[in-house]
Amino acid sequence: MDDSRRPLAGLSRRTMLTGSIAGVGTALAYASPAAAAADPAEPTAPGAGTYENGSPHITTTGTWTTLSSPADSGGSISYSTSTRASAALTFTGTSVSWISRRTPSSGTNEVWIDDELVATVDRYSPATRAKQTVWSSGTLPAGTHTITLKRGSTKNPAATGSTIILDAFVVTDTPEPTTPPGAGTYEHGSPHITTTGSWTTLSSPADSGGSISYSTSTGASAALTFTGTSVSWISRRTPSSGTNEVWIDDELVATVDRYSPATRAKQTVWSSGTLPAGTHTITLKRGSTKNPAATGSTIILDAFVVDDTPAPPQTPVPAPIADWSFTESAAPYASAVAGAPALLQGASSTATRISTPFGGGVRFNGTADFLVVPKSDIGVLNVGASTGAVTVAAWVLSTDSNNANIAGIWEESAVGPLRSYALFNDLPDYGGDDMVCMEVSKQGGPTPGYPFSIDYSSEPRKMTRGVWELHVGTYDGELAIAYLNGESTSYPSYTDKQGATYAKNPYVYPDGLNAAPGDFMVGAVGRDGKLINLHKGSIARLRVWDRALTADEVRALHAAERADLG
Repeated sequence: MDDSRRPLAGLSRRTMLTGSIAGVGTALAYASPAAAAADPAEPTAPGAGTYENGSPHITTTGTWTTLSSPADSGGSISYSTSTRASAALTFTGTSVSWISRRTPSSGTNEVWIDDELVATVDRYSPATRAKQTVWSSGTLPAGTHTITLKRGSTKNPAATGSTIILDAFVVTDTPEPTTPPGAGTYEHGSPHITTTGSWTTLSSPADSGGSISYSTSTGASAALTFTGTSVSWISRRTPSSGTNEVWIDDELVATVDRYSPATRAKQTVWSSGTLPAGTHTITLKRGSTKNPAATGSTIILDAFVVDDTPAPPQTPVPAPIADWSFTESAAPYASAVAGAPALLQGASSTATRISTPFGGGVRFNGTADFLVVPKSDIGVLNVGASTGAVTVAAWVLSTDSNNANIAGIWEESAVGPLRSYALFNDLPDYGGDDMVCMEVSKQGGPTPGYPFSIDYSSEPRKMTRGVWELHVGTYDGELAIAYLNGESTSYPSYTDKQGATYAKNPYVYPDGLNAAPGDFMVGAVGRDGKLINLHKGSIARLRVWDRALTADEVRALHAAERADLG
C-alpha cells in the first residue's frame, strides 16, 4: 500500500479521499484508523460466527486503514503496512478461517494459532480477488483458541508491496460427532474431517463444493471416520502434486502420485473398492516424495465420497449328493455326504494326496493316475436314472496343455453306451480349446453323424495353467453350461468341421442323460481298457449335485471359497 494514502494527523476520523490504493484496485470512498480494542463488556472468547475487520473482539497492533467495497465481506477490509502489524482474535470453536483479498501488493504473512506459527501465506495475485479464504485451520480441539496474523517482511518477487489485509475471521464450533457419518460427500473443511498441519483453501467452480484445501506441511494429514462400504478421495492432479499415502483403518493401502502436467480438477484419484460393512477411517498423509517431473509435493483434498451399499443377500448353495474333500492320507477317499460312494485308486495309479488351499487334494501325473467308482457302485451318481440333471464342480490346478477329464461318468467303449456326463478341460475338436467344458450324452456314444461327441458346452474364457481355478459344469435337461471362476460367458456361435453352426455356451441338448452308464472316473477316461484324457495337475473339493445349480448359486460357491486362496 502507498503510505501517502494514510489519513493525515489532525483530520477527522472519516476523511473523504479520492484516487485508488495501489495494489487494492478499488476507488477509495473513505479511510479510517482501525477500531479500538475490544469492549471489556463483550465476551472475551466469542463463539461461532463471522468477525469482520473492526470487530471489538479483534485486537490489532500497528496502523490499520479501512477500505470500503461491496465486494468484501461486510463491505470493507482493513490493511496495514506497519512493521510487525498484527491482528488477533480469541474465540471458542473448532475451526477458524481468514478471509482476505489477494492483490498485486500483498505480502507473505504469518498465521499463528495459540502462539504457534502454523503457516506463512503468500497472498500475491496479479489481479485483485476479494473475499478469499486464504487460510483455514482445519479441525481444532474443542475449546478456546487465539488466531494471530502477523505482517512479516517478505513478499512474492512479483508483488509490488507487502501489505497485510484482514477482511474477516470466520469461526465454527461444531461438536465432535458422536456417531460416524454415513453415505454422502464430505467436502474439505467438513467438521467430520480432522487435519494436522497447515491447510490453505483455494476457490474454483471447477472443484467439488467450489474449493479445495492443500498443504505443504511436513506430516500433513486429513482423516475421516465413516460408516459405509466404500470411500473415494476427490482431488486435483497438478504440476506441483506429490505422492501421497492412503491409509484405511491404520493400514497403508496405497501411494498415489497425483502429478499431472496440466491441472485437472474434481478427479477421483483413489477409491477403496468394497469394504466390509461398518465403521472405517480413511487417512491421507502428505509424504515426502514426488514424481521427478513435479515442481512440488503438495497434498490436496477436495472431498471424500462415502457409499454405504448393503451387501447383496447371499445365495444359499444347496448341499451336493457327493463331496470329496480328500481328508484321508490315501485312497479310498470317502464322501462327506452319506450315501455317496468312495473314490478308489485306479489300476496302476499312484495319484497322491496333497495339501491345498482348500484342505486335502489329489495330484495326478498325467500318465497313469486316476480315481474311480466302478459302475456297479455308482449309486446316487447315476443321475440319468433319477433327476436327469447334474452339476459337477472342482477346484482345478492344471499343469500341462493336454485335454483332460476332471470328473464324471464318461467311459468310451465299443461294448455299450456308457457315457452320461463329465466335466472336462480343453476339448479342441468342437470349440473347446483351452476351455472348461461340460459333456452330456443320452446315447452313451458319439454324436450321430460324428466320429466323437460334440455335445458339450464351452466357457469361452481361456483357462490359466498353474493356478487354482473353480471349474463347474451344469445340465438341467435342456441346457449344458460351463463356468470358470463363478461366471459363465456366452459363446453364441460356433461352426464345426462339418459346417454346422450352433451355440457352445450354453449348449442346447434336450435329450437328457444316459440312465445305464459306465464308471465314474476322476482324472482320466477309459476307452476299451485304455486310459485317455489324462489330467496332469491337482484337484480339490470335488462335488456332484443331482440338479443344475443356478448362475447365482455357482457365483456364491466361488465367492465363498475363493478367500481360501489368500
